[in-house]
Amino acid sequence: MKLTLRVEQRGSPGGRMRARGELDTLGESAGHIKQGLVKLKTKDL
Repeated sequence: MKLTLRVEQRGSPGGRMRARGELDTLGESAGHIKQGLVKLKTKDL
């Protein structure tokens, strides 16, 4: 998030949109990542 704020302060519209898009993608993936970690923790490896 700090990177996005820094890009916004510098006034780079293309960079701002890319940074926001990447954060959205990470947010969408967070649930899948958490589910995978839970599955790994419950398996006897």
